[in-house]
Amino acid sequence: MRVFTISDIHVDFAENLYWLNNLSCNDYLNDILILAGDITDTLPLFEKTLRKLRKRFSEVLFIPGNQIYGCEVVILKIHWKNCN
Repeated sequence: MRVFTISDIHVDFAENLYWLNNLSCNDYLNDILILAGDITDTLPLFEKTLRKLRKRFSEVLFIPGNQIYGCEVVILKIHWKNCN
């Protein structure tokens, strides 16, 4: 198991969303991701991003940034083990 950290991925920008969409679905399945900072300004993309990352990592730990509003509600809504 490895632990990766990344912050402020801002998937609102095309190149960052491209990175997310092309992240391996197999290489990190036994690893943990600590995701800190801002992800996006839109709630639907926020949820989609967390779901995608959860499919790629064993665990995803999220620390909100200064541009994330209402994220605590979203985190409670997402069932981490069975994300689609």
